Amino acid sequence: MTVIGTVIKGAGKGRDLYGVPTANVLLTSNDELVDGVFAAKTTLEQRSWPSVACLRRIEDGVLCEVHLLGFDGDLYEKEIVIELLEQVSPLIQFESSEQMFVKILGDLERVKYVFRHNST
Repeated sequence: MTVIGTVIKGAGKGRDLYGVPTANVLLTSNDELVDGVFAAKTTLEQRSWPSVACLRRIEDGVLCEVHLLGFDGDLYEKEIVIELLEQVSPLIQFESSEQMFVKILGDLERVKYVFRHNST
């Protein structure tokens, strides 16, 4: 499945707490979208990056937080295309930021594995 949206300002937790900056895209609620963490390919201005995408339902729709592997730059207010390739883990609630950090690191490794072992 592919989603398209404009990057909005988030809380900065991914970058500030975990060293994993994310581009946040608010999507209109879509019943086909499943909460979880995905290996993804994100395209900006005709260039693509392997990515980790986290989708979760919020009051206003579906929030997609995507980390572009190897990208360094400003994505605010830019339109990006996110192709969800494979779900790598479910969405989990955590009791501590330390538990969340361990999960994020594991998800990053799972996504890297997907890209190393598939021709996506």
